[in-house]
Amino acid sequence: KARAEASYDRLLKVIAERASGLDPARSERALLLAVCMLCRRLTSGEAEHLIAQLPSKLWQQLDQCTDGPDRTVTRQSICEEIARVLGIEADRAGSVMAAVFDAVGEVVTPGQMAEVRGQLPDDMKPLFTA
Repeated sequence: KARAEASYDRLLKVIAERASGLDPARSERALLLAVCMLCRRLTSGEAEHLIAQLPSKLWQQLDQCTDGPDRTVTRQSICEEIARVLGIEADRAGSVMAAVFDAVGEVVTPGQMAEVRGQLPDDMKPLFTA
């Protein structure tokens, strides 16, 4: 349990640092929101594989996000939802979204990230390094 907490806390810390000092509560909300929406964009199986590689503390919270693929989830819709939920400007929401996906890309294997990228529209692929 301590290891699970530590990996989760490290992920939130990376997001907070890359999102220019976003507070821990907002980092957590941004992480859950962005990853849930991403998972909804993917097929159910791919979403489950992605979630399985994230810190275990996220698994139950993201379990309801595997009902995709929902093609209405776009880069813009994720950004808009982050802005709305966190109460921030759209350009700031874009940098928060990028921080979340950068951090996720560091804890997930390159092969899994390639599978995720393969299911995304062209405008979302750059959010995840190849």
